[in-house]
Amino acid sequence: MVHFRFFLHLGLKRKREDLLSVLFSTSLLIIMVTGTIWIMANLAARITPI
Repeated sequence: MVHFRFFLHLGLKRKREDLLSVLFSTSLLIIMVTGTIWIMANLAARITPI
């Protein structure tokens, strides 16, 4: 909440731009985390002996 208030300058007022920036940031975070897990699982599957 501190990051939202002081670094992203998002107040308690819900404006459309604020909502869009939060949704965009969240979607980027989900894409990065999902991609990382996918890559690590793929590498683990290639390393394990059959």
